[in-house]
Amino acid sequence: MSGGMGFFASLVALVALVPAVVLVVAGLRVLRSASTAHRVPVEAVVVDYTNFTNPSRVTFDYPVPGGWSRATRVEGFSSIPRQGWLVHPGQRFVVWVDPLRPQDVALSAAGSARGVLGPAMVVGGAAWGLFGLMVLATVLRLGLNAG
Repeated sequence: MSGGMGFFASLVALVALVPAVVLVVAGLRVLRSASTAHRVPVEAVVVDYTNFTNPSRVTFDYPVPGGWSRATRVEGFSSIPRQGWLVHPGQRFVVWVDPLRPQDVALSAAGSARGVLGPAMVVGGAAWGLFGLMVLATVLRLGLNAG
């Protein structure tokens, strides 16, 4: 294999395989950091809600050990019961909290989109790595056939 082909193969490996490894490692870190604890329902109080935007944004207070905490979340599908057409400040609704990490709060028992991010990154990284290996194998085969 010529020096130019070796450089090209190295470049393909760098461009294809390094991002794949980074995606898989980052996805595994997100998976590990995602809460696996059982969430408990807690009554929260609406502080602010964007009624006429999609997706809606809700800011709410909820009780934590030693006081109250405030969080803002974006909801794709409304999980907050409405009074008529609107959600009003002071309205109460249920949020789901990880008792081991009270700052980890979700609008539904299923959790947040973060729970999907880790597996998506791992699968995407693996697919990108497989694609990179196929391109690298093709480049190496062409280089051997040319030589």
